[in-house]
Amino acid sequence: MRVLWFSPTKSLFESRISGHNGGGWISSLEEQIRAQSSVELGVVFEYDSSVDSSVVEGVTYYPLHITQKNRKKRLAVAIDQSLKIIDDFQPDLIQFFGSEWWYGLLAGHTDIPCLVHMQGSLPSCYNARYPAGFSVWNKLLSRHTSFRQKLMAFRVDSTFWKNAEQEVRILKVNRYFMGRTHWDQSIVRFYNPEATYFTCQEMLRSSFIKSEQSWTYQAGALKVISTISGPLYKGMDLILKTARLLKEHTDLVFEWSVCGVHEARLMESLYGIEANSVGVNLLGVVSQEELVDRLLDSTIYVHPSYIDNSPNSICEAQVLGVPVITTDVGGTSSLVEDGHSGYLVPANDPLKLADLVMQLQADSEKLSELSVNCRATALQRHNPQEIIETLLEIYQQVRRSFLERSNFGGLDE
Repeated sequence: MRVLWFSPTKSLFESRISGHNGGGWISSLEEQIRAQSSVELGVVFEYDSSVDSSVVEGVTYYPLHITQKNRKKRLAVAIDQSLKIIDDFQPDLIQFFGSEWWYGLLAGHTDIPCLVHMQGSLPSCYNARYPAGFSVWNKLLSRHTSFRQKLMAFRVDSTFWKNAEQEVRILKVNRYFMGRTHWDQSIVRFYNPEATYFTCQEMLRSSFIKSEQSWTYQAGALKVISTISGPLYKGMDLILKTARLLKEHTDLVFEWSVCGVHEARLMESLYGIEANSVGVNLLGVVSQEELVDRLLDSTIYVHPSYIDNSPNSICEAQVLGVPVITTDVGGTSSLVEDGHSGYLVPANDPLKLADLVMQLQADSEKLSELSVNCRATALQRHNPQEIIETLLEIYQQVRRSFLERSNFGGLDE
């Protein structure tokens, strides 16, 4: 079967030109797909320079270089170039990674079966884009945002909404979807009741799934760790507010490491909380290997987001056996069984989160129980062989269903 991916990342393409191994979960999936003799894979991705297509280890890479800046013209150019790629590769099936990217619009321009791999949902993220007490005006009035950032503030908000509207069109024009949470399934069902939804788990990055080490309880100072990105809805404010409660109202000795964020001046200014003063250490982006080491050296992993579908940061902590606390938002309850493979807390409830952290810190037996359950759950959920078998079966089911609906006859095996 010839399968063409439209990916928001370069996957393993960079290893061809720089030795960089990609590092993301899509790269991990590609590593496994490469080993399947039944699949001929092509990967399309946006690239910042003009590079010809190439075949590396049996995978055909199509770097998509789009110079047009105008939104409407850019989309037209992207679709036109993509249709030429589709014509060149002649896939039996097309897979779009993420409903939030423009790729999914191609389903309305081709007679080849298309499968959307759900990752998040912009309409839901737009609704939760600002923490409590925060608005676009905080960016405009803050001395911690540059003049350029102030000019971009309203434009970014408008672009976010336009992209959310585009995602709704993608959800409606496509027929086949794949995901791993009840939340993304409900989103598909709401916008497209006639769509077919398949459940398939996701690969984890190799440094986590292949790690021979697992978490063990360590007495001493409390070490909390979180992995988040820049958007405000990822919950940096909840970390600061929770850390302040722990600092001011308990005698806990703790440090809270935040990977993925290197500064939070806007949040610090709005809430009057300096990260360093409440034990929060902003580490910025760290390598897979460093993150593994820091997770194994931590006491608890906390995921503070206001909205999320299936954050791999939770899964990476779980597969190492790190006890997890996450806000109960989006699809996180599909990853964490409350009290068994982690704990769920309400979004924007620093007092509940602080109390739970304090209670767990004093209960080494419960932490160890959570660790065993987290690791067992995640190792089963992210078994590479089972994921590949499920994915290949979904490919076959999509083709079969598409051909039956199109009256094209039987499926050539």
